[in-house]
Amino acid sequence: MIPAVRFRLPLVAALFSAIACSDSASVTGPAKPVEPPSSTPTASVTHDKGFIWSVEDGFEVIPTPAYAESMHPTAVNNLGQVVGVLTLHDGFGDDRGFIWSARDGLQLLGSLIGPDGISWPLTIDDDGEVRGLSEGPTIGGPMLFGPYVADTFVWTASTGMKPATPKGLESLKPVSEGGKLVLPAGADCMQLVQTTATGLAIGYAGSSLDFHQCNPKTALMWQVDGTPIVIYQCDSRPSCESGLVDLNDTGEVIGYRPDGAFRWTRSAGLVRIPVANGAVRAINDNGDIAGAAVTNVVGVMKPLVWMASGEIKIIDLPSGATSGQATGINNKGQIIGVFR
Repeated sequence: MIPAVRFRLPLVAALFSAIACSDSASVTGPAKPVEPPSSTPTASVTHDKGFIWSVEDGFEVIPTPAYAESMHPTAVNNLGQVVGVLTLHDGFGDDRGFIWSARDGLQLLGSLIGPDGISWPLTIDDDGEVRGLSEGPTIGGPMLFGPYVADTFVWTASTGMKPATPKGLESLKPVSEGGKLVLPAGADCMQLVQTTATGLAIGYAGSSLDFHQCNPKTALMWQVDGTPIVIYQCDSRPSCESGLVDLNDTGEVIGYRPDGAFRWTRSAGLVRIPVANGAVRAINDNGDIAGAAVTNVVGVMKPLVWMASGEIKIIDLPSGATSGQATGINNKGQIIGVFR
């Protein structure tokens, strides 16, 4: 039996978090998304728009269909194909996965229960294969912080959406081709934060609490074969749940600790990133980091990129926009994100 995966999508596209468990691990609540300043959802929703940007082509708005309220791009491959989520109505839970490119326009991905089900694409590779989470036949029903999502999917233009784990958890592949994720000694639950197309993953492991909650104790990176590597030990639950953000196929991890944003590698350990009044969101295989920061005295948050070389590139927003952030970056330097 595939255990339920609980998943929440913030109104401002940020870190996508999911929960998974091993054969003996308990189902847990979601890892808390890391939010930049002034991006907490409120009762009065400002609709988000999507964009793609590059040095060569500049800023391009990804058109939001008339039937959707908001757009949240989540990933971009090296061909410029973008995947993300359309929110049909204000609030959480009424979301549709999509794929978009400048050449082919926008297409809905559907879900494992049909065209009107909920889906969240998380990764897309250079073959156009999309992986993510979908409302599925295993379990369903809305919850307080969003729907339970029981199934993971793989989507291609030729085959459409198919279950990614048809045989259950014997080989846990939430959004990748990695092996079964192994828990460290003494842990009986995990919270999965993100994976790569090659099968690396980051998240937390800890001990189960009442009400199906997981008390995270260790931040981890799982190798392709599922072996865990400790990134740091958690001093408290908040320090774990707001820590890890993204990783690339070379094993570089970005996230937050109490003393600020960091970059982690097995060789160098934790190295601070000089981020003031901002947030890191995504890292490509070159080590370039996309995110957002307040760049002027007016307090407008703009998308930007911390290049591996040390250079900082600021992405100017269209006239009238009040804020924005980058949510993804490919190896060619194309940036995706949201703005208001």
